[in-house]
Amino acid sequence: MPVATRGIGKYIGPFDYKEMNANAIICNAFILSLRPGIDVIHKAGGLHKFMNFNKTIFTDCGGFQMLRESFLQNSTKKGINFTNPFDNSTILMTPQKIMNIEQTINSDVAMVLDDVSPYGASYEQFVNSLKNTKKWASECKKHHTSKKQLLFGIVQGGFFKDLREESAKFTSSLDFDGIAIGGLAIGEPMKEMFKAINYAMPYITKEKIHYLMGVGSPDHLLDCISLGIDCFDSVFPTQNARHNECKAQHLIYLKWKDCNKKSKVQV
Repeated sequence: MPVATRGIGKYIGPFDYKEMNANAIICNAFILSLRPGIDVIHKAGGLHKFMNFNKTIFTDCGGFQMLRESFLQNSTKKGINFTNPFDNSTILMTPQKIMNIEQTINSDVAMVLDDVSPYGASYEQFVNSLKNTKKWASECKKHHTSKKQLLFGIVQGGFFKDLREESAKFTSSLDFDGIAIGGLAIGEPMKEMFKAINYAMPYITKEKIHYLMGVGSPDHLLDCISLGIDCFDSVFPTQNARHNECKAQHLIYLKWKDCNKKSKVQV
């Protein structure tokens, strides 16, 4: 899924998504609630009409913004205190609030509120983040009442086997419509990322959609598909295009194309 954080991609729009045959995109519900605001989107008839995009739209909760010092103030058992980048006010994002936002703007798939710790954080910090993530997942489930919108849980636990297993088991027990693996592709070595995926996958319900957040390079997509991942989101393609990093990525694409042809994997 291409990333359209503010309801639009950087330098590309809905007609570009149509031309590239993007069947799904992801926006950030937290950012959209700040600007233009959920009332504006609701009056437009929902996020699809606001964007003029008639295919699948996922909305993220804003947990990823915890990794940005300009956004994060602190997290508590109640939720996350963010700094509004547009007016410097403090915003407390709670499970109930994010569910209201995501249901009001009417995306197809809503993500629960999760607590994301940075790569290199201590075991104790990841334990605390997991406690919040589990608590907030249960609360999101309670406050999500839309019958038309799917709700996905998120597995956290950092790079620790016991925490990833615990999170995967708990998240699967809540019977979400899909299960995402979060807190990866945040600067860790790829070896660590694949370890974390393998820690979680055996405990995620097989019948659910498996979503890996933040991964988008062609070679990593193939590797993760082989592990059982169904969908992805990433700024990787458009970011590389903007930074003119096309030559190296073209070589990766050729590798992907060759592997795709040999394995007959359809992406």
